[in-house]
Amino acid sequence: MTRTILLFALVLGFLLRFLLLANIPPGFNWDEASVAYNAYSLAQTGRDEFGRTWPIIIESFGDYKTSLYSILLVPFIKIFGLSVFVARFPNVLVGVLTIFASYYFARQYFGKRLPAALVAVLIAISPWAIHVSRFVLEWHLGIPLTIFGGACLLQTRKTPKYLLFAAIFFASALYFYHSLRLFIPLLLPTFLALNWQWFIGHKKEVLVSFLLGFVVLLPFLFSAVANTVFARPTAVSIFNAGNEAAAREGQYRQTVSHLPLFALFNNPPVVYAQEFLLRYLAHYSPQFLFTGQLQASPRTAVQKVGLLYLASLPFLVIGVYVTMRKKTWQARFVLAWFLLAPIASSLSQDSPHELRSLVFLPMFEILTVSGMLYLEERLRTQSKLLRNGLAILTIAAYVAGVLFFLNRYYLFYPEETAQFWQTGHGEMVKKVQQYEPFFDHIIVTTGYGQPHIFFAFFAPIDPVVYQATIGTQAMQFNGRLQSFGKIQFRVPIEADLCEKNTLVVTTQGGLDKKIPPFDVVKSVDRYHEPSVLFELYSSTDPLVATTLCATNTVPQQ
Repeated sequence: MTRTILLFALVLGFLLRFLLLANIPPGFNWDEASVAYNAYSLAQTGRDEFGRTWPIIIESFGDYKTSLYSILLVPFIKIFGLSVFVARFPNVLVGVLTIFASYYFARQYFGKRLPAALVAVLIAISPWAIHVSRFVLEWHLGIPLTIFGGACLLQTRKTPKYLLFAAIFFASALYFYHSLRLFIPLLLPTFLALNWQWFIGHKKEVLVSFLLGFVVLLPFLFSAVANTVFARPTAVSIFNAGNEAAAREGQYRQTVSHLPLFALFNNPPVVYAQEFLLRYLAHYSPQFLFTGQLQASPRTAVQKVGLLYLASLPFLVIGVYVTMRKKTWQARFVLAWFLLAPIASSLSQDSPHELRSLVFLPMFEILTVSGMLYLEERLRTQSKLLRNGLAILTIAAYVAGVLFFLNRYYLFYPEETAQFWQTGHGEMVKKVQQYEPFFDHIIVTTGYGQPHIFFAFFAPIDPVVYQATIGTQAMQFNGRLQSFGKIQFRVPIEADLCEKNTLVVTTQGGLDKKIPPFDVVKSVDRYHEPSVLFELYSSTDPLVATTLCATNTVPQQ
């Protein structure tokens, strides 16, 4: 029966992550396009978009990310070609791997297969886990690697060689994401503290495992030194959010008011501690976990849907209580994971954050199942009718939660978040390609961000040509390609239409509304009239000469 439940969880989890993958989330944002085009470039040339040979870290709009997802994507592109579906599909497999990793961890924790299989089911239907498996998330693989590493730690007391496997998993996970680079160094000393006597008796295994992990991590360390890997976490941290200025303002006010006692509160350490604590506690709030009211971004969660189902709430509360009462080191390890998980996210400005705290998985589900097991044991002496009734009610509550999530996700989410997924860029690229032979100059707006990466992905641009082009242009933060062939990427002005034989692509209302565009690109809306995203203008339009160029002076070239 347990194997059947696990198989059910894996199949259901795959289907929930796979169906309509190219359409939901809508569009294809520039982070996805960047990761996917680098994979295409590696597949064609063995180099990333900037010409670096099989790098461990790739540059992407001012950030430095792991290249391992792009490398994982290479064989898929070689076999199936470059598309939105192909780019996202490996992350579906990572999501399914997370289900199995969670089962494996729970199997070691509970010592039984059935509760572990229930954890797998909860991960399979989790809105949190489903959504992050449906778009290109280059660091997602770090989550199951971390979970596998934790599962290996749970086995080390019985089988010391699993410490070696834990070292490999954790070192590999450190390649992927900033949050894991803080979480794992906090988790490992906690495990050491819980098992210090065992460690004293197994110094050789500990030393060998440390050296093995270091060797696995060494290529990343060299690459991290060569690149400014930690620029992104520094830029988004609470230490770079103006909090020191707030402390100085408090100090000024206490000085003017002659209240020196308040200096206790108006100093940077206290202000930073307060900001951290508020963000940390928010990760455990019902608004963040169950109602979807504290979303970091429409891209990272589904409006009106919690990260966890409300059906889990009573079991989760009971599970936390039961686990806190246990005296085993395994229970304390799970609680430590549960308490350490949001620390990295709490140090960032836009917190609580669904992605930066994703390492919470699968602790919420393990604690929920712990609550279920405790309640089942307590009700064992009660009537069968009562027990079966509660079981049916619980299943019905979860089914209702899943259906509500699917309702919001498939009927509402695409339209509500279309702008955040850069919908319309693929269609815009196709239209520009269609009209390109008829124009000498093309200007594409940067009003929505980074159009060049969409041309690179959707055209697609030959990586050899792209690498040669980008190597001749000046470096810019958050954007590197200012032109490609006859195409310029910048904010258009009306005078551009007075240039001979020029196509101008702008945002809605970006140019003189007296001149109608000859073509448009619209947003995604399956139920109402879609809004216009891009407007296409031609300098050969007779209205341009009579109503616009007669009053505009062409800028000197």
